[in-house]
Amino acid sequence: MIKLVTGERALKNYKAEGDIYYVRIMSLAAVYGFSYDFLRFYVQETAGKVTAAISVLDCDVTVSFDKHTADLGELGYFLRMAGFKSLLCSATLNLPFAFEEGVVMQNCTRPCIPLKQVAISENVPLKQLYDFLDTGAAFEHWYADISHRIRHGGAGAYAALQGEKLVSAALLSAIYGSAAILSAVKTDKAYRGQGYSSALIGFITESFGGTVYLMRQKGQNRQFYEKLGFKDIGIWRMYR
Repeated sequence: MIKLVTGERALKNYKAEGDIYYVRIMSLAAVYGFSYDFLRFYVQETAGKVTAAISVLDCDVTVSFDKHTADLGELGYFLRMAGFKSLLCSATLNLPFAFEEGVVMQNCTRPCIPLKQVAISENVPLKQLYDFLDTGAAFEHWYADISHRIRHGGAGAYAALQGEKLVSAALLSAIYGSAAILSAVKTDKAYRGQGYSSALIGFITESFGGTVYLMRQKGQNRQFYEKLGFKDIGIWRMYR
């Protein structure tokens, strides 16, 4: 049975240690709560046990489920009936929609990365960060979301500076407890291959101190992230 939930306690009844999708869902719940019309949360109960958690942010859905105990047929039916603009989940959930997929990675070591002549800032103006990252999202929506998450401890913004020049940047786009998701890593084309993004990511994983996850495209950047202490742990899938 899938039901709407109105408090964090119901979501916490679902135990999903080591799950990037659960981090994303629980970070949303911690930052935004349960009173906004644009955000809803659901859980699936199977044989009296919570076996899946779902967040619906506007029309963007994230699903975390136990592949051994969740009723995947019920999940698929619910998601098809509910509709979505995007749906992020493990590749274990097969739906009759177009998708892209890639690899989930998790940091397992924190190698010491020399910072060279670069300073790391956690206080770069968000407009400057938005212009640098070029996410494609509308600024007003991006700013409202990221600034809210940062103020409530659910995200972090980082930049590597050479003097006053922003040369590399990254986001921890979701933080929950001792886990976080690294995203939007970018280095200025003129400064690539000089170790700035390595130094920035090394700083982030070291200063955060917990488990850091990321999603990469298949066939891209594997060796780069492995050198920074990350390993492959699964396959993500984005339905659209």
